[in-house]
Amino acid sequence: PEQALNYQAPFWTNQYNTVSLLTTVLPAGFRLLVREHRLNTGRRPTRYYKDMAKLPGVQLIDAFDDQFKYIRNADLIVTDNGSTGWEGLLLGKRVLTLADSFYDAAGLAHRVRDPELLARTIVEMLDMPPVGDATDHDDALGRMLDAEWETTVPVDATDAGAVLDLLARNLTERRLTEKVA
Repeated sequence: PEQALNYQAPFWTNQYNTVSLLTTVLPAGFRLLVREHRLNTGRRPTRYYKDMAKLPGVQLIDAFDDQFKYIRNADLIVTDNGSTGWEGLLLGKRVLTLADSFYDAAGLAHRVRDPELLARTIVEMLDMPPVGDATDHDDALGRMLDAEWETTVPVDATDAGAVLDLLARNLTERRLTEKVA
């Protein structure tokens, strides 16, 4: 997992243990679909995936498959702090996070810090509608996006070139970093 999880969410840093715990607290009839982060593909031993696939109710899915087909059909999305949670919120899904995330400001995801609260939180979330009030939900997402744009990205037309240059520079640096790693 990301190194930040070691400090932000120490209970959840071992992903195998997190998946194992999730399988024990899911209500009857639910499956846990587990998708590795694309950048982690090939970094773990094959035995890790074989052991995880043996956990009851776990179905491993291809890291390179379209995640949106799974998100659209999910009753609940559980993520440490990944963008899948954000995508789930955009699609009006229930989202449970295990660590701080960039979309916490929207106030729509539920955060579990203590493993002892995981089962109760999952059951409570599944008993609630995915979106209580569509207008409030969309307003919260909009306010968060407005705040992000206001504080991180210049959006007036005169700065568009600078933003595109910054994006190109970041992408180039990322590609170089990935080649080195």
